[in-house]
Amino acid sequence: MLTGENLSCQTIEAFLAKLSESASPEEKLTLSLGFMSYSLFKDKVPYFKGFWQAKEKAFEALKIWPEAPPVIWAQYKELCNEFHRVKMAVDNIASSTAEHIELSLQGFEALIDKLLQGEEPAPYSLKHFPGFGNRTALEKAHGAFLAVHGLIEQLSALRQEILTGAMKMRLKNRLIAGVNVLIEKILPLRKKLKNEVSSCFLRLVDDFIHAHFDETLKALRSTRIPFIQLQKEIKILQAIAKELSLTGDGFKKSRALLTPCWHTLSTLHDQYKKKQLAAKIAQENLKKELDSKIDSFRQAVSNQSVNASNKEDKKRSLIGNLKTLDLSRDEMGRCLGEINKILEPLDTEEENARSLVIKLSTDKEAARDSKIDKLRQLIEGRSSKKAFLEATEILQTLKLTLQERIEMEPRYLYLKDGIDRKESNSLEDERTRRKTILHAIDELKKIGTTFGGADFGQALLYNQALQKHKERLLKSELLIQTWEESEL
Repeated sequence: MLTGENLSCQTIEAFLAKLSESASPEEKLTLSLGFMSYSLFKDKVPYFKGFWQAKEKAFEALKIWPEAPPVIWAQYKELCNEFHRVKMAVDNIASSTAEHIELSLQGFEALIDKLLQGEEPAPYSLKHFPGFGNRTALEKAHGAFLAVHGLIEQLSALRQEILTGAMKMRLKNRLIAGVNVLIEKILPLRKKLKNEVSSCFLRLVDDFIHAHFDETLKALRSTRIPFIQLQKEIKILQAIAKELSLTGDGFKKSRALLTPCWHTLSTLHDQYKKKQLAAKIAQENLKKELDSKIDSFRQAVSNQSVNASNKEDKKRSLIGNLKTLDLSRDEMGRCLGEINKILEPLDTEEENARSLVIKLSTDKEAARDSKIDKLRQLIEGRSSKKAFLEATEILQTLKLTLQERIEMEPRYLYLKDGIDRKESNSLEDERTRRKTILHAIDELKKIGTTFGGADFGQALLYNQALQKHKERLLKSELLIQTWEESEL
């Protein structure tokens, strides 16, 4: 049977244009039958309008060419019968879908009525929260908003599903009207809850500011709390503002209140850093003491008073003494480098142990590579039952990567097809096998869309796998065609 895959035109406009260019009735009939088949099977939803127009053109061609072969008449009749079966199935599905949607709308209406009557949904749990304020009220309000907003999103998704579904327009309009009524019924509640969430959050911001800053927002009420802690509280409040569903005015007002507080903390922190810099200069005088401690540690290692058994304790003790000197990061890093260099001879045993672990890991990878090579030989060799069983056993013991699966699976399935045909070979089995192959091609194409900017090797591997599946499909199509011709 002709399908849309062997057509150069896959839209009704292109079909009609191509048909107008055809001179002979035979060519017109071929194009019409092909587009009829394509209209039925091109997508999940058949293209009935295109089918009817192609059917009219095919019938006109048959009237002009009455001596058409019987197989053409049989194909025309088969497509017409298939159209009636598909049309009946689509109508039944649309009716069942409409019943389920109406039941869903009843359930949505019951939930909305409960929310409008004051039923409280589960509160929302914030990921972060400062060490003050009324968390319960905020989470309760936001939980109620999310419940209402979730219902609206579900109703919108249901409306979109109705719009894209295959059903009569009158039924669509009735269902969409029901959805719109429910959405309009709950929208005022969502707006009210959003304002309530914004009010609760702004009260939280006001509590933070009044607790730690004076009226000018340029000084702190107390210096006992570290600047970093207050900055962390502001970051938490900003994170909460992004996490919550605030109104536009509420979000802008919270940022306007917190920004001066952040600038004040930055200024005070800069002043603190200047004091720290003065203290750091004083620490330069301790450098000689630091060098003396490093030299003493080096001498202790040379005298073997520091050995492999107590080196970690001695190292921690020395590092602890260094930390008391308030060294800079660079200076501390230099000291740690010197200590590690001094202890390098004592690390030989540990290095040997790590080398052994690496060797074991390498051996494991080599064994796996050997199995992969064996699998390649089996699926690329002769199509014997023994090779298939060995390949199956190896696949069960290996966890293939995505690229390995793309490379191996089409060849393995090609081998499996040959074995299956030897054991059971019938028209129904071959049709089932063709469906399986088409599904495998679709899955491979989905994987191919995730490659994005893959390199040339990955693209070549994907194309080879796709070509192997197409070889399987071609072979299956030829066998099916042979079976069908023999039955005729």
